[in-house]
Amino acid sequence: MIILNAKLRLSLLTLLLASLTSLPLSADDTEIYLGDIDFSTDIRPNVLFIIDTSGSMDTDVQSTKPDYDPTQTYTGSCDASRIYWDDGSGGGRWGGSGNNIPSCSSNQWFLADHSINVCQDSWAPLSTGPGIYHAGRLASYNPGKCRGHGGCSPDSWGNLGNSNETAMVECQADWSKHGDGTNSNYYPADEDNGGPFRSNASGAINWNYTGATYTLYSGNYLNYLNWISTGSYLKTRLETVQGVFKDLIDSTSGINAGLMRFDSKDMTYNKGGYFLYPMTQVNASTRTAFKSTVDSLTPGGYTPLAETMYEATRFFRGEGVQFGNATSPGTNTPGVLLAGDTSKYKSPIEYQCQQNFIVMLTDGDPTYDYDADNLIKNLPGLTTLSGTCNFNTGDDCLDELTQYLFERDQRPDLDGDQVVSSYMIGFTTNQQLLSDAAKKGGGKYYTADDTTGLTNAFTQIISEILAVNTTFVAPAVPVNAFNRLTNRNELYFALFRPNRNPEWVGNIKRYQLGDTPPEIVDANNNPAVDASTGFFSTLATSVWTQAADAPDGDDVAKGGAASRQTLPRKIYTYTGAAAPNNDSLITDANKFDESNASLTKTLLGNAGMSDADRTELIQWARGVDIFDDNQNGSTTDARRHMGDPLHSNPVVVNYGGTDANPDIAL
Repeated sequence: MIILNAKLRLSLLTLLLASLTSLPLSADDTEIYLGDIDFSTDIRPNVLFIIDTSGSMDTDVQSTKPDYDPTQTYTGSCDASRIYWDDGSGGGRWGGSGNNIPSCSSNQWFLADHSINVCQDSWAPLSTGPGIYHAGRLASYNPGKCRGHGGCSPDSWGNLGNSNETAMVECQADWSKHGDGTNSNYYPADEDNGGPFRSNASGAINWNYTGATYTLYSGNYLNYLNWISTGSYLKTRLETVQGVFKDLIDSTSGINAGLMRFDSKDMTYNKGGYFLYPMTQVNASTRTAFKSTVDSLTPGGYTPLAETMYEATRFFRGEGVQFGNATSPGTNTPGVLLAGDTSKYKSPIEYQCQQNFIVMLTDGDPTYDYDADNLIKNLPGLTTLSGTCNFNTGDDCLDELTQYLFERDQRPDLDGDQVVSSYMIGFTTNQQLLSDAAKKGGGKYYTADDTTGLTNAFTQIISEILAVNTTFVAPAVPVNAFNRLTNRNELYFALFRPNRNPEWVGNIKRYQLGDTPPEIVDANNNPAVDASTGFFSTLATSVWTQAADAPDGDDVAKGGAASRQTLPRKIYTYTGAAAPNNDSLITDANKFDESNASLTKTLLGNAGMSDADRTELIQWARGVDIFDDNQNGSTTDARRHMGDPLHSNPVVVNYGGTDANPDIAL
């Protein structure tokens, strides 16, 4: 039960507003979350791709259907005039770990028309390309909301909505290049700053805290994925990788990418690998060179996994070349070497907050992979971290090395710890070594056996990399465990999501403390925290979250205590002059409801307000979603919204009921 005294509430509100008008010009503690940085600065993640070029990559792979042809119309339930989007929260139709492909029946779509999708960088990939486009951050131009008693908020750029399919969608990759395409207004801005587009960057949106990371799919491509073919098609493993990788380069923006392959010498002469392409921003001017480089790959040699990973380690650390200047059929491209001293690598890590990743794809177990064992074991602190390893005893050093990359600083000359996360793809194979290497390396392990499976693996990896990079670079912290309360094996997190607008979303979520190993687990006893990001996993479901909202993952507003807010809410007030008898408080005469005539406009602080404004004010105060904040088309359902807990502490006063129907008094 909550007792609300309207007069007291209004008095406190008036005092607060008065104090805001005379605030001194000093720093506010919220600036740590909304620091003003240069929105044109784009610190892209470094992603090094290591592609297996061993002789076994010349083996044919049989597929049940041909590669996707964007010129062919595939029949199915997905609308070809739509672009479907995924935000990484799950709910995919075709299943599989990490597969978040949206359903054709999903309301996660917007029109493909170029007056709606103004992200020009996505046009070619979605029409003539592979049908998949990773744009990094995207935003839609959402209509403002009018509050009868509080004015109207302007139209503004924000997250893609489930019920806003005709709102313009723009992407960070188009910054300063396209805009709405009608004139020279290339910079997206909110309505109160001259939006939706303006001719200069002054007043434009800051992509560091506007929008979110999404993956886009054409309706035609989704129909292809669901298409059942009766044919049989052959292609070598390397040809499959080449095709999928070229599609990936065409479909991706917002990263720096480099490319390595294995040495192709015979038997004991086969040592490590070398760099085919230097770490370079992926954009329209570099994509052709990327694709021609991967087309030049030829199979031959063996599978020196740890040796090649060791060469990559020296590259990130900016150390001397070990194998890459004496390999076959080529040697290191000059772009990865230090100017004036080609015996050393030029580290791609330029900034202390830059994220770094390795994506290794292989089709087999390591072979002739012992030449770097002693070098790996001699890395400072490695044996203390992971123990020893030796290829000849059956303990390949790959997983020890990925753990070292992820848990040790790779650039001691920069402030903070610069680490490298490793993702592994087993092409036509399921290896424990690769799984261990990904887990220890802070990444994930995927298996694939055809073009579609490999495409989905690359899609999920790049989508997660872009999301991780956004999380760490943006000054606005997407999920902040501001305060944690422990009670028995129960963990309560008070969460909030910063925003440039006054309203910050907050929530309280409950997790559990697992026993073996001791870690935070969700309602399904699965790890709740993603080791690669340090934030809640997108697949986690907090204890109070209902099935319709699961998984709530790293979405602050979704699930948790906020999702349990229903109507009617028992709110009472007292308007009498004499001290009330506590037993008589909970009566209809004291109910805080628009039907209570004693709640006059004067008592509510504005005798001149309209009847409609009075009704809206009371409804909003008692939790009615009068502005359709959840965008479900209803303005009479419950507003599942909690304020941010920035300056508060959660306290468990009393607990009763069940996990499904908690009864908590605060």
